[in-house]
Amino acid sequence: MPHSPVRFKPFEGREPIHALIFRPQVGDRDVGGLDLIRIAESDRIREPSVMVRPRSVLEALLGEVGSRLARLGAA
Repeated sequence: MPHSPVRFKPFEGREPIHALIFRPQVGDRDVGGLDLIRIAESDRIREPSVMVRPRSVLEALLGEVGSRLARLGAA
């Protein structure tokens, strides 16, 4: 039987991973994205992983994030 990560109840002894699938737009481009989030025992985000496609949109998104951080004085 193949392994499926989609289950109502977490696997015994495995850390749960929360997933968020999103499909926003960046400018005039459609984006496909997936966030995988591991939660610490303190109920805070321990490890986020963000995946975006296609690559051209990822590059545009990184440019936008960089410019916003620069406006905030964080870059």
